[in-house]
This record gives sequence, C-alpha cells and structure tokens, in this order.
Amino acid sequence: MLENSPKTGAGDVIIKKYPSVKTNFSARIINEEQQTFIDLVIQILSMKSEDKNTSVLEQQIDHLAYQLYDLTYEEVKIVAPAFSLSPEKYECLRINEQ
Repeated sequence: MLENSPKTGAGDVIIKKYPSVKTNFSARIINEEQQTFIDLVIQILSMKSEDKNTSVLEQQIDHLAYQLYDLTYEEVKIVAPAFSLSPEKYECLRINEQ
C-alpha cells in the first residue's frame, strides 16, 4: 500500500499532511458529561491566570477520563502509576458517577 509513497532516504515513508477540518463546536449540542469537562477546564484556566494550584481539578478531569473510557483500576495504574486511590475507593467513584 505504501510502496509507491515517497521515501526520506532512510527508509521512512513521507506521509502527506492534509489540511485540518474546521469544526464549529458552538453549533454542537453539549451533553452533561461534556459540560462537566468544560466547566472544569474553565475553572482551571481561571485559576491558572491567578497562579493558583489546579492539581485537584486536574485530578478530577483525570478521573472523569478514566470513567469515560471505562478503565478498570488495573488499567488506570498502567496509565497513571502514581494514581493514589485504593481499588475500593476507585470502584466507589465509578459506581457513584454512573
């Protein structure tokens, strides 16, 4: 499939970059889960502009992302080895958010 693609000389294939598609996010319907992420990001940006610590809010976004992808505790520990919740607390968090 890529045998006719241009090469760099080192054996790497040169892949053409296509122009990105512009999306009008304001025209999309925002669901409750998306709004939660948006609200957290707005809070983080506001706090960062005031040089405040945002680590707790960033951790909330991490937890929401783990839930969004339905990660098990073991999978979270692979992605984030420093994850501080116990397996029991993580399960409670997952149950409470559903």
